[in-house]
Amino acid sequence: MGHGARMRTALRPLPALTALLAVAALALTAPLRATEGEPAKTDTTERFRIAVQLRHKNEVAAAEKEFRALLAVRERELGADHAATLECRYELGVAFWWQGKFAAAEKDWRAVRAVRERVLGAEHPDTLLAWRSVATALVVQRKYAEAEKEERALLAVQERVLGAEHLFNLECRRQMGQMLSRQGRHEEAERELRAVLATSERVCGADSSIAIAGREYLAQALEAQGKNAEAKQEREAAQAASARKDARASPAIVD
Repeated sequence: MGHGARMRTALRPLPALTALLAVAALALTAPLRATEGEPAKTDTTERFRIAVQLRHKNEVAAAEKEFRALLAVRERELGADHAATLECRYELGVAFWWQGKFAAAEKDWRAVRAVRERVLGAEHPDTLLAWRSVATALVVQRKYAEAEKEERALLAVQERVLGAEHLFNLECRRQMGQMLSRQGRHEEAERELRAVLATSERVCGADSSIAIAGREYLAQALEAQGKNAEAKQEREAAQAASARKDARASPAIVD
């Protein structure tokens, strides 16, 4: 298995990345602004597009090199607080992430978040994107206590902006339950996961993807406490819901 495949396999169990992409979608609802300032003397738009394409093609080392060069130009010509500079620094963090350089990604995302929070405010989608990225980087580095602190603060803002029952916030709370379990706080994890599951089923339905996944994670928290019978019940319920969902998605074949 090559490095890229190993990295994708290592990251697959981390649903925080899915949530991260969900916040990125929120950023489309508001313009990206920081210090707009004057346009750059050097047109870096095309180079930025090429660097993003390199990352999408999994040529992340080449993308990192290009983003580093672009960042130096934009910092020199636009300043560190300019929206285009922050965009480049954020993308450099993404390139670090996909190479497993999580500490470097965290550092860049923290820098971006600090400026965006100061200039745009804590509730702006671009600030939330950078903040979510920081929390994700902490989780993957197993800095669970620090990640939990960031997650709780971030969730408070997101619930104020989106509402407590928003699908994205339910996903974040489910991840909070996982994080508690990873710290050995299985009883707390169970309470959180049960609460999230109840809301998910009420809002989205028992056969929804988020409810099915919630039952699986609840089963893990129960098994960690030796509650194997309850864990089995949750897994069986998740499997039944998944089967019903698949049946609805696949039309019956009529002879």
